[in-house]
Amino acid sequence: MVGPSPSIRSLNRIPGLASGAVPCPPPHGPFQSPARRDERDVLVVLGLVWPQLRLHALLLRAAYWLALVGTYLNWAVTLAAAAWGAGDTTMPLAAGGHLGTPDQELTLLVGLRALNVAMFASCFLVLWGLRGEGPPRPGSRSPC
Repeated sequence: MVGPSPSIRSLNRIPGLASGAVPCPPPHGPFQSPARRDERDVLVVLGLVWPQLRLHALLLRAAYWLALVGTYLNWAVTLAAAAWGAGDTTMPLAAGGHLGTPDQELTLLVGLRALNVAMFASCFLVLWGLRGEGPPRPGSRSPC
């Protein structure tokens, strides 16, 4: 079975611990929590459907790593925006009018675009694996 090892699963706790150590301007603090909660919800749903996926091992690994990279990018970009007091061009509702330097705004834009690509690709692979065709997973029981 292809899936996260115990050491990889423990990496999911690092962002939550590290996020509290970065001082953020007041307008950004409340907006980090919903983003983290959404990430957690996506990972919980992914964990629930993972045994049902019917994909080749390479595509399973790709879906896993894309979801993990997308999750960490989400955390890193929102944390950077909060720490810099930036993000008005890319996240106007969350930034509350706080505009960073052009380099900071460009960094946030690139991070958000990479996050979008990683999460869409991961979701596509997961939905493709749920279609019910493809090789059976080792150790999974057939419904028939």
